[in-house]
Amino acid sequence: PAASGACSSCAVPSALTATNITNTSADLVWTAGGIETMWDLEYGVAPYTPTGTPTVSGATNPYNYSGLTANTTYEFYVRADCGGGQSVWVGPYSFFTGYCIPSSSSANTYVDNFSTSNGSANISNLTSGFTAGGYADWTAQAVESFETGTFNFNAEIVGGTAGFSIWIDWNNDLVFDNVTEKVFNTTSYGNGPFTGTITIPALTAIGDYRMRISTDWNQSNPSNPCGAQTRAEFEDYTITVGNPPSCTAPSSLTSSNVTGTSVDLGWTATGTETAWNIQYGPAGFT
Repeated sequence: PAASGACSSCAVPSALTATNITNTSADLVWTAGGIETMWDLEYGVAPYTPTGTPTVSGATNPYNYSGLTANTTYEFYVRADCGGGQSVWVGPYSFFTGYCIPSSSSANTYVDNFSTSNGSANISNLTSGFTAGGYADWTAQAVESFETGTFNFNAEIVGGTAGFSIWIDWNNDLVFDNVTEKVFNTTSYGNGPFTGTITIPALTAIGDYRMRISTDWNQSNPSNPCGAQTRAEFEDYTITVGNPPSCTAPSSLTSSNVTGTSVDLGWTATGTETAWNIQYGPAGFT
């Protein structure tokens, strides 16, 4: 809408965007059209119908818009305030306070079983089938670990050969970055199961993190966690990072120097421990 008293000497702002988006706030940003240092804003939940009356006057750039609701789309408009007059309004720019929602137009390829192991708590999402639209929010299910800890995953798919990828939003910025946050990907087509081990990076803070997995019949290395794909499925889970256990489990069990009457049992310590308990017996023992 045109502002009353708009004058050509007040340059129009441009390049509206939103940065530092969280579930509850966002920085609204734009580019000044001249030397002006104050702006008026109108904003609200999309679809937002502007009134011409500023929601906030005399704002600076950027402007922090807080008190937002998670998983909601918002829109904002901005005009320059030159003291003696204002520019015309520009906008809207819309943004979403949540993770992007990918999709698939075909239900022919999907993740049917996804599970983890070796965490202090694990995910077990079996025979899940295809979720309508190609995206499933399974974030109520979590795998728990700790800084520098590891967990294993197993993903079984239905629907021929496909690629498979996993992203984890380590910085909780609602974006899955292909360079720094893709923690697993195939490089050729396969029919699974896809397996691997994920390590929690050093200095990862205690808290919850979003993990997104995807299988795609058309990509040997799925690379678009927000895509509108033709034959794929996406699923989200939670990774909970907690305090490391006071006594960590050993790993890499081995046997060596096997004879008819003896064997050397070996393993790798994962902490500073120097003593262990052992149970053993004929195969199949409880």
